[in-house]
Amino acid sequence: MKPDYRTYVQVLLLSLACIILIWLVDAVLDARYTSQTLWQALLSLYPHEYILRGLLVFLGLAVALESTVLWQARARSRRALEESEARYRALFEAAPAGVFLELLDGTVVECNERAAQMLGYTREELRGKNAAELVPPEIAETFPTLIERELQNGLAMVEAKAKRKDDSIFPTEVGTRLVHLAGVPYVVVYVHDITARKEAEIALAAEKERLRVTLRSIGEGVITTDVDGRVLLMNPIAEELTGWRQEEALGLPIDEVMHTLHPTSRDALPPGTLAVLPNGQGKPLERYECLLVGKDGQECLVLETTAPIRDDAGRIIGAVVVFRDITEQRRLEEERQRALRLGSLAKVASGIAHDFRNYLSSILTNASLAELCLDQPAEAREAIRRVRQGVKLAQSLTEQLLLFSSGREAQRTPASIAEVITSAVELATSGTSVACRLSLPPDLWPVYMDVTQMNQAITNLVLNAVQAMAHQGAIDIFAENVALPENSAAPLPAGPYVHITIRDYGPGIPPHDLPHIFDPFFTTRPDGTGLGLSVAYSVVQRHGGHLTVESIPGQGAAFHIYLPAIEAARPSTALSPTADHSAKECQGRVLLLDDDEALCLSLTLALNYLGYYVESARSGEEALVRFEKARAAGQPFHAVIVDLLIHGAGMDGRETAQRILQLDPQARLIVTSGFQDDPAFCRYQEWGFAAALAKPFDISDVVRTLQQVLSAKD
Repeated sequence: MKPDYRTYVQVLLLSLACIILIWLVDAVLDARYTSQTLWQALLSLYPHEYILRGLLVFLGLAVALESTVLWQARARSRRALEESEARYRALFEAAPAGVFLELLDGTVVECNERAAQMLGYTREELRGKNAAELVPPEIAETFPTLIERELQNGLAMVEAKAKRKDDSIFPTEVGTRLVHLAGVPYVVVYVHDITARKEAEIALAAEKERLRVTLRSIGEGVITTDVDGRVLLMNPIAEELTGWRQEEALGLPIDEVMHTLHPTSRDALPPGTLAVLPNGQGKPLERYECLLVGKDGQECLVLETTAPIRDDAGRIIGAVVVFRDITEQRRLEEERQRALRLGSLAKVASGIAHDFRNYLSSILTNASLAELCLDQPAEAREAIRRVRQGVKLAQSLTEQLLLFSSGREAQRTPASIAEVITSAVELATSGTSVACRLSLPPDLWPVYMDVTQMNQAITNLVLNAVQAMAHQGAIDIFAENVALPENSAAPLPAGPYVHITIRDYGPGIPPHDLPHIFDPFFTTRPDGTGLGLSVAYSVVQRHGGHLTVESIPGQGAAFHIYLPAIEAARPSTALSPTADHSAKECQGRVLLLDDDEALCLSLTLALNYLGYYVESARSGEEALVRFEKARAAGQPFHAVIVDLLIHGAGMDGRETAQRILQLDPQARLIVTSGFQDDPAFCRYQEWGFAAALAKPFDISDVVRTLQQVLSAKD
């Protein structure tokens, strides 16, 4: 480090000051010893002598200054070098890798402590060793090629194996760089022990292999996608079901590989990944059934499950779609359900046969008794009443089956629920020792209902109570008007209801059976059908009501019915079909179309006895002829009873009714059929009929229907 110009100016000024000082000192001495004045002495001195002295002083000071500056510069350089060496030594020693400084022939000149620890040597032992001694022989053979690469490129990076002092081998990653120090070429070698990394790679490879084997082994298709829904992986089952090989599908959108349809409507379904990756906000799980259309057009029913894939930070990075072919499973389930239905039907058929045998035995016995008691009118009438009762029970059983099988909609009109309850109780308790205690207030609200269906429902509930009481004892039935508030215990909207309670005092219902008593075909009786309570529940539900049960074992059971009511005056009592009609008074002219000769004869005789004029026809053509003939004679029929099903090649009841309405649009037609799920019967108004009469029917049902139709015409 050399001084700048200011330093030399300072030296010059110092030299001048020294000359002046010497000059003054000489002048003072001369004046003292020569008796001259100071001024005389100053003037007597020779200036060139002092200039020469000043130059000498200047040169001396300059040399001293230069020497001092150079010494300081060397000291600073030495300190900087020492600090630099200390820094590089610290880096050299603190490096996480082993660092070697080698000559081109592989001789180790220097190494750090990490290198010594890695190989199990001391640093002194490593200095002077050749690198070939620190690796297996097969690695040492590659050194010439590595050195050549270093000389060409200046660096190299390879994976190799190193040998410890105890001859154990371990994997390393080696990086080399060619450097020149004082003109001499050296090789700096960085050695990383990658044992942990290799173990992790081996573990990862093993995990990948296990995953691959697992995916190949499971019986479900698996497809993974990225966050954009593009295929990243497919297992062999997925390839088999979709018809796409993984090599073909990689990178394709999932909807192109998995073409799915709705299983019933066959509408195209969006990709399952959209369900879990909408705008990057994944849902936890989506599962649904769909039809999978393969690449070759083949279809199979699959159960698809889609879920998001998240990283450690919770970010969605893709989706996994798992699906399995459930075609065979669904077929087996359907077969199992079919077998269960057949078993249930067999059980129901056995129960029905048992009940019908009982009813037919009662009917035949009482019919025989009536025949024997012809000379005793009272006993004969009672026997005939029991015959009618048995027929009603058989009719109830067939109606029960029809309600359960057809599921037809109720034909509802405002009616008195008290009359329905009374009729049902009379039917259900007939021939038993059970006493039924009724509590029916006279001001019960009317209910908008299908009288036949509701009668069937309440009959089933009363029969269940009778059977629970072993056909003896007492049953309590009471009804009341209630106004249910919002959020009541019953799951019904607020409004007016009629609450009916049917309570028996039998053994009660076991707690484990209580949740299942309304299930179809569920019964605890060996000879039961399991239809009664399920039909009652279905009827009440169809009427917008609710049926529930409560029971304590040993204390009986109570069924509660809630039916939507009409807050209005009760409807007038229906006209009694058993009213005493004069034989001379004609109640109306009726045309009957039915192909059953016995039914036509018995119904004609009964209606004639009750004061009606009846003509019957066995075919649609005959009915049209009689209808036109009566109109031409000025004595038209007031009502026409038409059976829908007429056997033979002619017109059926539906066509005949339409032809009659073409002749007389004001004709009053009553449809009758044993098939209550026929559209012309269920929605009879749409077909031009004024009323519907279900088979089998009682003469009282016929008279009631005729009176309603004829009174409406008037």
